[in-house]
Amino acid sequence: MTELEKKQKAIIDHYGVDKQLDMLVEECAELIQAIQKYKRYKDIPGEGKAFDNLIEEIADVENIIDQIKLLKLYDPVMARVDIEEIKAKKVRRQLERIALEKLAEAGFKD
Repeated sequence: MTELEKKQKAIIDHYGVDKQLDMLVEECAELIQAIQKYKRYKDIPGEGKAFDNLIEEIADVENIIDQIKLLKLYDPVMARVDIEEIKAKKVRRQLERIALEKLAEAGFKD
């Protein structure tokens, strides 16, 4: 376990899963706001603050997700879940959809 993972485990151990799940909801809402502000201000010169805020909110969300993923190490229910396998499956499925979209678009262009 890395130093960061040890610290994240200490955080989730202290607050508990329910509080960290509530915090994840809150941080996701803040990320949504940051995305909207970035999209609104990204083309305005000197508005790097919107991008900086977006990156900070992504980090907040990822930190809590990483804490929850650490449950796999000591929670029997989470130990049965392979998040990376699920992510890979979803990426494959989305790439298949993109390929179908391209085929459909090509059919309309001919």
